[in-house]
Amino acid sequence: MLELLTEHAGIIHKLCFMYTNNNDEYKDLKQEISYQLLKSYGKYKGDSKVSTWIYKVSLFTALSFIRRKPKSYSQLEDVANTSFISEEFDEWNNVLLRIKMLPEMDKTLVFLYLEDKSYKEISEIMGLSESNVGVKLNRIKKKLKEYFTE
Repeated sequence: MLELLTEHAGIIHKLCFMYTNNNDEYKDLKQEISYQLLKSYGKYKGDSKVSTWIYKVSLFTALSFIRRKPKSYSQLEDVANTSFISEEFDEWNNVLLRIKMLPEMDKTLVFLYLEDKSYKEISEIMGLSESNVGVKLNRIKKKLKEYFTE
């Protein structure tokens, strides 16, 4: 199991970054995801790819983790006001901040989409139909596009 955690550490890192606003939360979430993966490994049936199972457990752990914590928009504002980020990363930083402010379901869909997951894989992880995934992603893209063209 530790080998799987090491092999898929990038997934866990990106997810923790997407769902947290500071280093302490990042570490707490990473630890919680690792714990939940270890705890539920015996329940993995092998009916999907290991990476799909890891995404599913990690995402639902992250969603549970953030629901237990009160939202802190001031932390997001602190991140937005950082002056140490170089200009070349400003645009990407703005995109990430906007994604982090999306509702949890939308944020999760965007995260999986940015990870190059197919609609089928996203539907398996999220428990949605493929067509529903497509509709939701198109609406999110439209919303983000409107935000950045204002």
